[in-house]
Amino acid sequence: MGQSRVLVVDDDQALLGALTEFLQAEGYLAQPAISGDVALVLLQHRVPFRLLITDVVLPGVLDGFGLARRARLFWPSIPVIYSTGHPHVARVRAHGAPYGDLLVKPWKVETLLTTVSTALKERYESDGYGSSNSSGPHGSHEASWTPPTQVAKRSGSAAAANIELGECPDFRLRE
Repeated sequence: MGQSRVLVVDDDQALLGALTEFLQAEGYLAQPAISGDVALVLLQHRVPFRLLITDVVLPGVLDGFGLARRARLFWPSIPVIYSTGHPHVARVRAHGAPYGDLLVKPWKVETLLTTVSTALKERYESDGYGSSNSSGPHGSHEASWTPPTQVAKRSGSAAAANIELGECPDFRLRE
């Protein structure tokens, strides 16, 4: 799904630049933000992002989970992909966070692309543009904590199989 507007947030400027350029080369309209606070300003200006990719540990007031909560106030159905090099910190901070995929750094570019594509496809379908196979009357999903091994087995996706989560929770949807 090229031409989708993606908000990319990471405090590592080199990684943020590379990730932004890579997504742009793939046809996405990637907008970088160096912190959750900067990303919040973009959200407050109602930029129509279709996906949020955020580091978990960020400088400033908002960490990645706090940013995801705020993003949902502006765009309730925005999918979230969390990225972290600190999986144990993510586990502690994740309580009450919106669901999303968790990628542990360093992740493979192919894994990221598959995760982005899947997240945008799910958003596309939940917005009523595609066929939905969810059980809810309005295509809604219920957030749940699912052990990563169960997600990989259930989904059978390459993305779930390639993400090394260890003890981290997975924020995937339960249909």
